[in-house]
Amino acid sequence: MGKIAIILIAGLGISLGIMNYNTNRETLEAVDNSAEYYNYTAAQNLTKSALNYSIFSLKINPDLRGTFVENHKYVDGGIDTVTITDGSNDTINVSITGWFGNHNHELFASLLITGDNEWPYAIFADNDVKFEESGTVNGDVHANNTVDNSGGVAINGSVTMGGSKPLPTVNWSFYENQAITAGQRITGEKEFEGETVTGVWYVTNTVTIKRNTSIRGTIVSLSDIIIEEKQNVTIEAAPTNYPALVSNNSIIFQERIAAVKGILYAYNDIKLDERHLDAEGALIAGTTIEVKEEIALSLNPSYTTNVAGIDFGDNGEGGNKRSVKIVSLYK
Repeated sequence: MGKIAIILIAGLGISLGIMNYNTNRETLEAVDNSAEYYNYTAAQNLTKSALNYSIFSLKINPDLRGTFVENHKYVDGGIDTVTITDGSNDTINVSITGWFGNHNHELFASLLITGDNEWPYAIFADNDVKFEESGTVNGDVHANNTVDNSGGVAINGSVTMGGSKPLPTVNWSFYENQAITAGQRITGEKEFEGETVTGVWYVTNTVTIKRNTSIRGTIVSLSDIIIEEKQNVTIEAAPTNYPALVSNNSIIFQERIAAVKGILYAYNDIKLDERHLDAEGALIAGTTIEVKEEIALSLNPSYTTNVAGIDFGDNGEGGNKRSVKIVSLYK
C-alpha cells in the first residue's frame, strides 16, 4: 500500500474517532441535561403540591402555624419544608422550599381564610336515632334513615329524616401528628383513671375512661371509647374548636355523665346504655345513636364551629362554608 493511501486511512480513522467522541459527549450531556430538567421540574411540582396540601390543612384548621418537614409525601425522593405564619391584614403567609436531587425550588404565598365551617345539628346519625326515654334536646336532629322518638324527648329544633346528608370526615393523621408531637400517641389500649388529661391523645385500640378523670382536650381512638365510671369524671374539648371524643368505632356510656362539652364523633354508634347524659355540643354517628335513658343536650356553636380536624362537608344547612384564597403567589 502506498504512503498516500496509508495517510488517508489513518486520517479517516482519526476523524471517525473524533466524531465518535463528540457524539458520545453530546449524548452524555443530553442525559445530564435531561436529568437536571427532571430534578428541577420535580422540585417545582413538589412545592405546588405542598401548597395545595397547606391550603387543605388550613381549611380544616385555620389556626395551624409552624414549620413542617415532609419526606416523600408528594414525590418519591423529594423533601419539602413548609412554614406557616401570620401575615398582615388577616392573611396567612406560607413559605415552601422543595428539594429533589440537587435542585431546590422556593414558593411563597399569601392566603386569606373567609367564612365559617359550621355544624348545624345537635344530633346526627347516618342511619337511625332512637330515643327510648324522655329528655330535652335544644337543636336540630337528623337521621338519614329514621328518628324514633318513642321516649317523648322534647326537641327544640327541627327533626328531619331520610336523604343522604354526608357524614363529616375525620382527618386522622391530623390528630395523630399532634399526638406524636406531644408524646401522646399510644399503641394498644389505654385507660384513664385518677388523672387530668390535656392535649390531643391518639390511641390505636380501645380507650376506657374511669373515675376521678378530668379530660380537657381531645381523645381519639381507632377502636371504642368507653365511659365506664361516673365518679368525678368531666369531659371538655379544649380548645373549644376541637372535638372532645373521636372514635373510629363506637362511643359507649356505661355510666351517667353530667359534664360533657364538645363534639362526640363515632364512625359507627353512640350508645347511652341505661344512663343519663347532660351535654353541650353535638353527637355525630356514622350509623346509630341510641339513647336508652334521659338526655339533656344543647347544641353549642362554641364547640361546633371551625372544628379542627373534621370536615363537615356540604350538608346543605351549614356545612363547609370556609374558603382559603390565594392573595399573592411568587417564586
